[in-house]
Amino acid sequence: MTRIPIVRDAMSKWFFTLEPTTDVYEAIDALLRKRASCAPVIEDAALVGILTEKDCVRVLANSAYEDLARGTVSEYMSKSPLTIESTTDLFTAAKRFVTTNFTALPVMEHGELVGRLSRQDVLSVVRNLNGKRRAEKVREERSLETMQRPKTIADLQRVIGSQRPEQLAALLSMRHSAQD
Repeated sequence: MTRIPIVRDAMSKWFFTLEPTTDVYEAIDALLRKRASCAPVIEDAALVGILTEKDCVRVLANSAYEDLARGTVSEYMSKSPLTIESTTDLFTAAKRFVTTNFTALPVMEHGELVGRLSRQDVLSVVRNLNGKRRAEKVREERSLETMQRPKTIADLQRVIGSQRPEQLAALLSMRHSAQD
């Protein structure tokens, strides 16, 4: 059986962080420049929040009929960020994405921020697992076809080598009776 993938297998170790005192417009610029949907907010080496695209959209929503709102990251960030442990299996991680609005989660290991897991990362794992499943199915079908009708001497040798003596005797018996 294939090993169950965990968050550490799929996470990105590349991420950038923001400080709570960063101007929200500088943070928006950083998110856009880095094409990121969110960024962890770190203070004194501790994760204190996460600033998401949705949080940044609130800047505009809060200033519908006034000048654009001002503020720092700490005023807009999600203060209790949802995190995920690096050893969590990806099936659990996928369920977490289904039940939340977050597009990426900070990945923690022993209380330390070590990466980020995005929905795109999970989709890549789904694609890879499906590719492996398809390849295994093709191998099984080819193997079964070779077992039933070896086309070359090499195929016949593989079939003979893979059988127990009693299976080989039954197989040869069936082939001999089919020719009669």
